[in-house]
Amino acid sequence: MSTLRAFALQRLTPPAQGRYLVAWWAVGVTSLITFYIMFTAVPHVMSRAGEPPALAGAATAVLVGGAILGELAAPALVARQGILKASAWALVTMAASCTPQLSATSQLALGSATLRGVGFGIVMVTLYVGVARHTTRDQLGTALGITGLLAAIAPTAALPLGSLGTSLVMWVAATTAALGLVAIWTLRAMTDTLGERRERPRVSLTLHAPRRLRILLAFGVAAGSAGILMTYLPTSGLLPDGVVAVALVVYSGSAAAGRLLAGIAGNHRRLERLMPAALAATAGGLAVVAIHPSAAAGVVAVAIVGGGFGSMQSLSLQALLSESSADVTAVSAAWNLTYDVGLGAGPLLLGFLLMRASTAAGFLGLAAFCLLVAVIYVVTDKMPRREEAV
Repeated sequence: MSTLRAFALQRLTPPAQGRYLVAWWAVGVTSLITFYIMFTAVPHVMSRAGEPPALAGAATAVLVGGAILGELAAPALVARQGILKASAWALVTMAASCTPQLSATSQLALGSATLRGVGFGIVMVTLYVGVARHTTRDQLGTALGITGLLAAIAPTAALPLGSLGTSLVMWVAATTAALGLVAIWTLRAMTDTLGERRERPRVSLTLHAPRRLRILLAFGVAAGSAGILMTYLPTSGLLPDGVVAVALVVYSGSAAAGRLLAGIAGNHRRLERLMPAALAATAGGLAVVAIHPSAAAGVVAVAIVGGGFGSMQSLSLQALLSESSADVTAVSAAWNLTYDVGLGAGPLLLGFLLMRASTAAGFLGLAAFCLLVAVIYVVTDKMPRREEAV
């Protein structure tokens, strides 16, 4: 974190705003660690208690559902309470929901998971708002890239820790969320210097502008592709069993690298040119995976898919925020919702198709669809359009 702080202070913004960015990164990392520790801890605890597997799956489902509810509620909450109070309440909710007593029964575990998801969804929205508000436009991509890199690294440590499923691990998760409140307190102390704006909740306005809708749709397709790969690759038989685990680790690393590098590249190039390229790369990687490649080629192809999706994350968010400074909360909420819905809806839709087709055919069809969306994006971007008001 000290290296990132030095980078922020020297490269991104004036010193006061650099410290603000580092504090927001601390808020994001603590909430992500808390979320992913409990993501694996709660199903493990329920399984040890003799609960049926369906309840463990339900705990994950309500957690993700709660996150979506939090993202929907975030713009109104920020408009009413301000970004710092909204974030503080969300972190308090996350910390309280992690106590072992609230996972003692299946009913309590499901209820606390929902609350934790709501808190996490709110923090994910406010995180990108905080970063966007205090970064110069020519360095926005770099700041978002670093944010994405941290978001990718945090689960790496949290998921294995959560799999221990002990009461101590749950207290670690609760304490980590409480540490995020220290970062909020630091942000509050700097508010007099940097100021805090409040905005009206306008999520729907994000969807009214054709350009924004096109960006969100392209990103949603990329998110759906990522969800499909992670869901079906382990059981598809397209790669040898011993290679799948390696491929998924490589996927995570390439997605993290893609978020950082694409964010930096987005500072200097037209985002409209980079996003179709990232989506086309995703399509190419999926097509190679579908043809039963060698182990080495399969790992490389999965890495390309990860890099394409990671790039789309940074590029799409940067494109939306760079033109929508008047409603960054609404943009952040819409982007996070697109992420979650795409990640969940993609595997669900392909699951229905796989009732009539093979996984390889499904992957090839998905690759063709991604390429088609990339082409449509390029064509529609070149069409003359009137200036869109925020």
